[in-house]
Amino acid sequence: GYRPQFYVRTTDVTGNIKTFKSDDNTEIK
Repeated sequence: GYRPQFYVRTTDVTGNIKTFKSDDNTEIK
């Protein structure tokens, strides 16, 4: 898999953190 911490920072800028979070943690459905 990938590193959530690293991706979180990158996605946070683009605003895709929700997609990554939901796909990884499945918290934001």
